[in-house]
Amino acid sequence: MEGPKASPSKWLVILGIYAGTFTTRDIDRQEYATETLARQNFETARQVYAQMGYSIWFAYLYDDQGNRTELAPPIFL
Repeated sequence: MEGPKASPSKWLVILGIYAGTFTTRDIDRQEYATETLARQNFETARQVYAQMGYSIWFAYLYDDQGNRTELAPPIFL
C-alpha cells in the first residue's frame, strides 16, 4: 500500500490536532508550492491551534515522491 504524497512539484503537510480527549481530534491536510512555504504555514498553524487550546498530535511533510519528514514528534494518546 502506498502512503500519502503531494501533487507533482508540491509539498503536502498533514497534521493532527487534539484538545485532550478522543472526541476533540481532527486532521488537517494542505498542499503548498514550496517546502519553505509549507514549513512556515505549519508554524503559523501551530500557533493558531495553540491559541484555541489545541495541541499538535502529529505533523508530517511529504514531497511529490512520498518522502516523509517529521515536523512535530507524534504524541501517543
